Amino acid sequence: MAGLCSTHLLSLTLLVAALLSNGEVLRFDLEREMSKEYNLSHLQQHDRLRNIRHIQPYSNNGAVNLPVEGSFDTGLYYTRIQLGSPPKEFCVQIDTGSDGLWVNCASCRDCQHESLLEAQPAFFDPSTSTTSGFISCSDDKICTGDGSGCSAQNHYTHYYHYGGGYWALVDYVYDVIHLEKSSGTSAINTSTQIIFGCATQRQGAESLNAPIDGIFGLGVQQISTINQLSANGVMPPVFSHCLKRSGGGTLVLGQVEEQNIVYTPIVGGPNYNVELQSIYVNGQQVPIDPQAFGTNNGGTIFDSGTIMAHIVSEAHDPLINAINQVVLTYANVLMGDIQCYASTTRVFSIFPILRFNFAGGASMTLRPIDYLIRQDSVDGAGHWCLGLLKSERVSVLGDLILKDKIVVYDLLNQQIGWTDYDFWVNFHFWSDFTRYELGC
Repeated sequence: MAGLCSTHLLSLTLLVAALLSNGEVLRFDLEREMSKEYNLSHLQQHDRLRNIRHIQPYSNNGAVNLPVEGSFDTGLYYTRIQLGSPPKEFCVQIDTGSDGLWVNCASCRDCQHESLLEAQPAFFDPSTSTTSGFISCSDDKICTGDGSGCSAQNHYTHYYHYGGGYWALVDYVYDVIHLEKSSGTSAINTSTQIIFGCATQRQGAESLNAPIDGIFGLGVQQISTINQLSANGVMPPVFSHCLKRSGGGTLVLGQVEEQNIVYTPIVGGPNYNVELQSIYVNGQQVPIDPQAFGTNNGGTIFDSGTIMAHIVSEAHDPLINAINQVVLTYANVLMGDIQCYASTTRVFSIFPILRFNFAGGASMTLRPIDYLIRQDSVDGAGHWCLGLLKSERVSVLGDLILKDKIVVYDLLNQQIGWTDYDFWVNFHFWSDFTRYELGC
């Protein structure tokens, strides 16, 4: 045995003291060789795979890849899920600013029962599903805080606020959600029981052109779908989305592995709150009081249910001034609630590059196409408007900023990451220690 170990490069000595009857000390020499075939990159790969094993109770069965429909122009992105037994399909808006999943209930008042689209609205009927039931008021499975109550039927209820002042009153039910996991070249059908809302009443403008049956809340609270799937051992509390400006995209539930993703910590709060620290315009720092982005004021929120970017006023005004200093030589400012410009010059060549810097050293670069919106005027001329709106309370980055990127919400490690999406290259997830590709 000694002959086999004579060329060891690394030696680790472990001293184990055991008090024997004769007072002797036992000493063991533990040795380990580093093969010439391995280098530091091999060791790094070994540790990365070993770290994945720490979450193997979730991740060894792949990730769920949900195709995304909708576009930035329509103001929403949505996907399709299946609930109940037998399974029934629902179109739900992807909303990282809401916590729970809810869909229209068959008994819903004020719900949209018709659509101008070929696909008609879907309604969930607990009585027709063999795996469904209501959550009673005495049940301790959930705790959703403000807005919760109890119906005359002893059903646990909750008010969900969403969109531009809209709300839905739901009864909480339990039933199975059906998922198809991608695991290499194969697909694995998985179903697990979750709690979600069945909307009995809704208030707010409905669009006959929006086939939305509910909200797919992917927020930070325990009632959110991603946290329930994690608690059931289906996958880690990690998901990502890639929302294309032109329409469509991908929502991935589970681990995503991309080398170029940069991360910033989630700083706590009721949403995906992060710390935006500074903004640069064409490489020049905008003079903004750092307290404007303070986490005591809520920090900055990543919210796929918001359309535009909303910047607190203390940062918004100096940011707009810095942009105007660059573009006013080539464009005229149009008066209105939203800052718009008229220009005969190629607009993307005159507007500056913006850079948002976050805690942890993560930066997000915004090209003009990432923050400008084309607005046709009554005279047929094309005007360009800033999708950077003033907010009085908290900064929120909506789809305008989040589109055309892979955005990762990692509740396991309490961080949010992103990278610009190359539409010619697929992004990846890990399953059974193997790297697989998904297209946006």
